[in-house]
Amino acid sequence: IPPINLPENSRGPFPQELVRIRSDRDKNLSLRYSVTGPGADQPPTGIFIINPISGQLSVTKPLDREQIARFHLRAHAVDINGNQVENPIDIVINVIDMNDNRPEFLHQV
Repeated sequence: IPPINLPENSRGPFPQELVRIRSDRDKNLSLRYSVTGPGADQPPTGIFIINPISGQLSVTKPLDREQIARFHLRAHAVDINGNQVENPIDIVINVIDMNDNRPEFLHQV
């Protein structure tokens, strides 16, 4: 999956859909999808969620680039018994700056 560019301070509505994760094996098996990493199951938790059935990845609130500029998540697909059916895939989410802060000049001109 190519990097996802998401502007900071989005007004929603939330949850906002980003991308759908799908395994080719879902034609023959009933799969469950999950996402791990900072922003999902690690602090700050709950920013990104995934529908375990459809694989739809969503963001739950506005992001702030000055706090975190990039998220690196891993998406997983398992069968009903919890067995891994695909290798985890990397999902990179870049938070795009929207110039919401005044510039600060370090030197006087």
